[in-house]
Amino acid sequence: MLRLGVAPDLATLNALIDAYVRNARLADAERVLAEMAPQHGVTPSARSFNTLLKGYAKAGRLRVGFGVVRRLRETLGALWDAAQQQQRRLLLRELRRVQRLV
Repeated sequence: MLRLGVAPDLATLNALIDAYVRNARLADAERVLAEMAPQHGVTPSARSFNTLLKGYAKAGRLRVGFGVVRRLRETLGALWDAAQQQQRRLLLRELRRVQRLV
């Protein structure tokens, strides 16, 4: 894809992670997850992390799996906080607009 100048999207990268996990290539799946944001500008989703977690669980590597859960919380927690902050800004902007009308 990259050689053709086509940037992968979230669905493509998740499919790649899933393929690596199904073939017990967890290091490759980790690499794709780690490269999603910095190289492709794609934020990993819960599905990205859950697929990797499934691979570690199948491999009996639960300790590493708990690390994936921790990274999931950190990544999605920051996104949630940002979304809430944006929502507050929009709400305040709308309240100010309504106050000007009254």
